[in-house]
Amino acid sequence: MAPSTAALFAAALFTAATAAVFAEPLSTAAFTETPSAGVNLDVPFFCQAPRANWADQRQQDGCEETSLLMAHLWLTKTTLSAVEAEAEIIALSNWIQTEHYTGRKAFIPDQSIADAALIFARYYGHTDWEIKRNITARDIKAELAAGNLVIVPVNGRILANPHFNPPGPVAHMIVITGHIGDTFFANDPGTVRGKNFPYPQERLMNAIYDYPTGRHMPYRKTATAMLVIRPPRQSIFYGTNGNAASS
Repeated sequence: MAPSTAALFAAALFTAATAAVFAEPLSTAAFTETPSAGVNLDVPFFCQAPRANWADQRQQDGCEETSLLMAHLWLTKTTLSAVEAEAEIIALSNWIQTEHYTGRKAFIPDQSIADAALIFARYYGHTDWEIKRNITARDIKAELAAGNLVIVPVNGRILANPHFNPPGPVAHMIVITGHIGDTFFANDPGTVRGKNFPYPQERLMNAIYDYPTGRHMPYRKTATAMLVIRPPRQSIFYGTNGNAASS
């Protein structure tokens, strides 16, 4: 039996901690990066074909839709059943083809990070996001440490996930949920085993590329990019008695 994600996460933490004194417990809070520190954001996971209906092209090519759905569920602290998730992925795909790409008759399976961000804002109404380009592993870790979610476009063949149907997708999108040292964890919608899947830092960074919107365009290495999604910040206000309260 393969080790669980929790076991992999714990093993990575132990390995990183052997070179330093373990000072802080692991949590979803923001960390200052040290050899013993890590981040693990609790993000709902769904495979892009939640009920294994891979024959449906909207699900076969639904990594962008599913990544955005997982981010939406994380922001709203909600979850769905597999049936509901499948319906939502299909609905979002239909909306993208008819409303986001108005006037186009051909099915557009791949959405660039720029289009994904606009879709996220228009469909789900979330506005606190930012696209960053020419990123490094340290940039991703800094966003995670700040409590922000990161979505990255990748070449799935370079990721080399053993659970992909070989050779894997050229244009793929995943949600980065955390890291321990030089291991990143991602909710990878391309497999049912994709929750908090561990990817070595070097392999992940080699795989990230800002692929264009289109129909399975040939791979051409471009600048790296990520979509940073920020959760709602707690507001502080003062009542008439001068005491602080939150909302």
